[in-house]
Amino acid sequence: MISSLTSIAQSNGLDVRHDVGYRQFMLKLRDADALHSGEFLSATGTALPLRPNSCSRGRIDVYWLSPDEWLLEGTSIDRASVDGIYGACRNTIAHLAEITDGLFRLTASGPSVNDLLAKSCSLDFHQRSFAVGECKRSLFAQVRVLLYRAGLEDFVLFTDTSYKAHLLSWIELSVDPMNRQSTGSGAAPLCEHAVDQTDRRLSAVEGF
Repeated sequence: MISSLTSIAQSNGLDVRHDVGYRQFMLKLRDADALHSGEFLSATGTALPLRPNSCSRGRIDVYWLSPDEWLLEGTSIDRASVDGIYGACRNTIAHLAEITDGLFRLTASGPSVNDLLAKSCSLDFHQRSFAVGECKRSLFAQVRVLLYRAGLEDFVLFTDTSYKAHLLSWIELSVDPMNRQSTGSGAAPLCEHAVDQTDRRLSAVEGF
């Protein structure tokens, strides 16, 4: 399976796209220390990340979510990969479930990406606080998300598919003021403008 990108919003210094073609799995382990690390490496092409907010990249990318929970993602996860992961977990209680249909994946990049994220999220996006290669859970546009920093101006965002319409609406309303500001015309403050136009019933939700 090959990934592809569908453009969602573009402005001066910002490009937001929807990624398709990926498969995502949730891995839960009772005891990560009991994992057969060599077999996991063979199955995924990378090691299981144990440091909080870290990510390991390989044929399958592995994002740390909690001490006993990880998000696995790739474009070529097949039955052999799944069997290999299960085999590596045979000495501990493990649960591996596909959640591809339940996740919505976006990429956001460009010189203005930090401005967009900072106006919709409480995280500190300075590289000293959020380094390249780290992933963090937070609220973005009132929705629980996982953010991965792929580069200084490149991010991947995951959220529950049920919030897709809300998130796309928020981004569209956010990019419009940014475009008007770049052309010198006035614009309403981003957050107030977006909240007025989106469903106020949405509140913080549990992570996926």
